[in-house]
Amino acid sequence: MHGRLQVWHAAHVPLPGDYIDQDWLDLQYSITSTLLYRPSPGNPKPGQESLIQAVQGAGSVIRIYKRLWRAKALNFIWLGIHHVFMAGVTYLNSIWSANTVGWSIIPSCIDAILDIQTCSQLLEAMSCESYAGLR
Repeated sequence: MHGRLQVWHAAHVPLPGDYIDQDWLDLQYSITSTLLYRPSPGNPKPGQESLIQAVQGAGSVIRIYKRLWRAKALNFIWLGIHHVFMAGVTYLNSIWSANTVGWSIIPSCIDAILDIQTCSQLLEAMSCESYAGLR
């Protein structure tokens, strides 16, 4: 499945005037990769490589949404909140799952702390904006 996902990601190049851009393609690729490799009932005991892929995908989702948020390029804030929340939960769960079997799947603790901090800050900013829009 991952091979097909990589082929899809490489084959689609946005053209000027398209409704999609490279950030959108990268975001969809990262979300799908995260969903494919994360611990789940269908994948209850993922291997080390799967957890690494899940953490990398989740980290990419968080960083892309941060970039889109700063550029004010989000159409549906509620969908962004959902994706960032799921990426954060997957990130933490994957690190925890790897740690229980003694694997180190993150480059450094500093990188993990920065990704988690970015996730929580982004969730706070997006949630406040979404709440303000409801009033």
